[in-house]
Amino acid sequence: MDGGISVHAHAAKHEDFESTAEGHHLFLSYMLRFGDDLDLFHAGDTIAFPELEAWVEPFQPDIAMLPINGRDYVRQTAGISGNMNYREAADFGYRVGARLIVPMHVGLFRHNDENPAYFVDYLSTVYPNQPFHLFASGERSVFP
Repeated sequence: MDGGISVHAHAAKHEDFESTAEGHHLFLSYMLRFGDDLDLFHAGDTIAFPELEAWVEPFQPDIAMLPINGRDYVRQTAGISGNMNYREAADFGYRVGARLIVPMHVGLFRHNDENPAYFVDYLSTVYPNQPFHLFASGERSVFP
């Protein structure tokens, strides 16, 4: 789409797909295409799963915004929906060919968070050449 913006949506999920009575998915991920210049993937609330990876990979997004707050037994029993953890986000971003991975959901909810340093450590150890940016609260960035 030359000079315009297009939005593509894909179903997202926590452990399972959830939908309305009409069959519409409750959780979505989005690929935003800004002309021919920039593809931005916003995962929203989701875990990594094969169909999502297969959908995102052909785009090879310039930026992949991925949740890293994770999930575990305690959160699940408290009714807190899970998302990717820091390892899954790093692996997913690398596998889909993202030029830049931006971890998100950092520090949003005290009861549903993971230390972003784990993401940085894992990414720099397993994928040392994978660019990422960990935003400070309120920080602004311009992608080249």
